[in-house]
Amino acid sequence: MESKYKTLSALVYDFNYPINQEIDGDITFYKPHLLPLENKILELGAGNGRFLIPFLRYGLKMEALDNSPEMLGLLNQNLIDYNLQTTIHNFDVLKMNFHQEFEAILFTNGFLNLLITQENIYQVLKNSFRALIKDGFVMIDLIYPNIDFKQGQQIQNVFQIHGQDITVTNTFAEINYQNQTTTNIIEYKSEKITEIQNFELTWIEQEQILEILKQIGFSKITFFKRSRHTIIVKAYK
Repeated sequence: MESKYKTLSALVYDFNYPINQEIDGDITFYKPHLLPLENKILELGAGNGRFLIPFLRYGLKMEALDNSPEMLGLLNQNLIDYNLQTTIHNFDVLKMNFHQEFEAILFTNGFLNLLITQENIYQVLKNSFRALIKDGFVMIDLIYPNIDFKQGQQIQNVFQIHGQDITVTNTFAEINYQNQTTTNIIEYKSEKITEIQNFELTWIEQEQILEILKQIGFSKITFFKRSRHTIIVKAYK
């Protein structure tokens, strides 16, 4: 799966979501589920370490998986800044091939929504099942589209980062109810660089994810409503 983050988009993400920045209270929500764990944890799409680093500071054995060079650069620098170390897996999540290594695997901040196709979702969840130790679990943030999504609407913001102005124009391009996808075209523009990010997300209904998890072999499946647009699923091996 190709990374969606390049130079400017990664800088803007790091600016808006620095280390320990909550997104809909996710770090606080995950604490009681993760703090008791003694074995390894894997965060998929760890990005700049916004979520990962706070849990490393709590002493958890959390590892990172990401394949964006720009995000990994930010993650490595943030680890240095916080005097922390962890294992970073730099490859496409679709190629994940661990065997009984982790007590928990986390799909934070809508990472599953980036997988787009049912085939990709099934493959990554199946690989995650194999990667878990006995009685390990996955936790999955499921993000749903904003009911105010208006095709063609644009939102523009200017961010001053490292002495440069970066203009971000977010265009609500399409919502496809049949395929359960939304597409945003996001332009990042500085004095020297322009990037276009085709940001496509899928959403998956609770009955669909429940059926997939059961097919793979997960059990004790629980749904938690965290916000108006986010539901978290926890499922055990």
